[in-house]
Amino acid sequence: MKIAANEKLSEKQLLEGLLLPSGNDCATVLAKWDDGTVKAFVDKMNKMAKLLNMNHTHYADPAGVRLYTVSTANDQLKLAQKVMQIREFRYLVLKPQATLPVAGTVYNVDYDLGKDGIVGIKTGSMPQSGGDFVFASNQYLKWKHILILGALLGEYGERPLMDALKSTIKIINQVKNNIHLSQLFKKDQKIGYVKFEWLKPIPLITGSSFYRITWPGINYNIKFEKNPIMLPIKKGSIIGYIDVYNKFLLKRFQLELQVW
Repeated sequence: MKIAANEKLSEKQLLEGLLLPSGNDCATVLAKWDDGTVKAFVDKMNKMAKLLNMNHTHYADPAGVRLYTVSTANDQLKLAQKVMQIREFRYLVLKPQATLPVAGTVYNVDYDLGKDGIVGIKTGSMPQSGGDFVFASNQYLKWKHILILGALLGEYGERPLMDALKSTIKIINQVKNNIHLSQLFKKDQKIGYVKFEWLKPIPLITGSSFYRITWPGINYNIKFEKNPIMLPIKKGSIIGYIDVYNKFLLKRFQLELQVW
């Protein structure tokens, strides 16, 4: 992207130049502004990669264009999950264009923006690495909003970047057709009993319905966690929780268990 000597650019404008038309020079300016030197900033990038468990990523420059900068689709997906939690970042990658002092109007190279719910994130293209696209797509399953994240690397051919964008649409449609909003538990469903030696078993019911996103091959782990039980037990008392989780969830979801 065109930057002139003595031109004044805000951090936001530099990020627009970096994220929309892939201005590598903007990455260099941002690196020097943030940490004084490019080397110091690249060291910070590599430390952050380790914190995010991006174990197959090494940065050699702030723009990712040097051949010693390497990564994998899985690592880029970890990064995508992190950056899409930042409201300002989501706003920037969703912009189709921006106007800058010297460069004028710059356009987002993500030509898929707006198609199939795509709201970002970043394209890339080099002869050595082919066409690449780390993407995010807003979708809805019945009443539930979901964000599909993916990373497609290494599309080669006459038009590597356009092929990557075209392949992304196919991936999103394939994912959409294989995910479902499933009811794992119904409200007032009997799922167990409280037993005492001198009393007949007391049924346990779920306090609410419980829905989760499911797809072929997904497994959920279910664990019962009980509260201390004090007698007498009143109807409707919450005596424990069903803990539902799997390796894809960042936190566990709990469902109240009540006495019938």
